[in-house]
Amino acid sequence: MRRVLQQAALAAAVLALLPAGALAAHHSHHHKPLPPGVQQVLEDCANHNRLQGHYTVALLQQTLRDMPTYDRVYSTCGGEIQSAIRALLGGSRQPPKASPAVRQQIAKNATSELHQAAKAGQQPVTLGGAKIAAGAVQVNGSSLLSALPTPILIVLIALIVLGAVPVGIRLRSIVRARGSR
Repeated sequence: MRRVLQQAALAAAVLALLPAGALAAHHSHHHKPLPPGVQQVLEDCANHNRLQGHYTVALLQQTLRDMPTYDRVYSTCGGEIQSAIRALLGGSRQPPKASPAVRQQIAKNATSELHQAAKAGQQPVTLGGAKIAAGAVQVNGSSLLSALPTPILIVLIALIVLGAVPVGIRLRSIVRARGSR
């Protein structure tokens, strides 16, 4: 029985390596070389999960056009690049700087405005001069699991299940041994 489990684990390990190798080979052989600027944007995004450099709208648009499909599907770079383009085209809309007296007055009013907002429930309220309506909060985050391609996730789950089988068998034999006493 132990030999069968070892062979199954070895087969799963080999299968885990095959899809990754096949994807890497497919990825590297079917894409034209990228222009240096495009490559720089993609590396910046891949290394930091966001763009840290400053790029022109034209370069960001070219990067979106030339981005390999694999990167577009399995990374957040496409969305990051689109956000950067929107920010550049929309311009900088930072509010004017407030004087210390105005900031202090806003801070004093914030507590009472927050209490009013809590009492209003679903009704829109004005908070800090902006009208705010109740609604869902969107969190834009990613985890390691969401960044992994689906075939890799499937193989990882299969490996976990294969690893749990011997543990379950061992636990069952322990329980049976104690039950027969």
